[in-house]
Amino acid sequence: MPWIDNNKRGAYIRRCVLSYPSWVSKKELKKLWTECRELEKVKGIPYTLGHIIPLSHPRVSGLSVPWNLQPEPADLNFAKGNAWCEYRGELFDMPEQFNLF
Repeated sequence: MPWIDNNKRGAYIRRCVLSYPSWVSKKELKKLWTECRELEKVKGIPYTLGHIIPLSHPRVSGLSVPWNLQPEPADLNFAKGNAWCEYRGELFDMPEQFNLF
């Protein structure tokens, strides 16, 4: 798509679009966004969905699926970028795989 190719964030936009598998429950994603809107009303600050495992990182690649998303204050989410703590092995069945790198 030309508008993506001409956008300075084109690669990121492409990753975002591709990170939503077709089999993901749109109903579950909508519930998470509703939770963000409710938090905004209560806390008075913008919230967005943050990836637990980032979309783009040299060692991991997360998806936009309900179990990898969590409501976060927008400023904190945007500040973390694609940071990843490799000691989050509890998220995986076989954390010893991190020793391969």
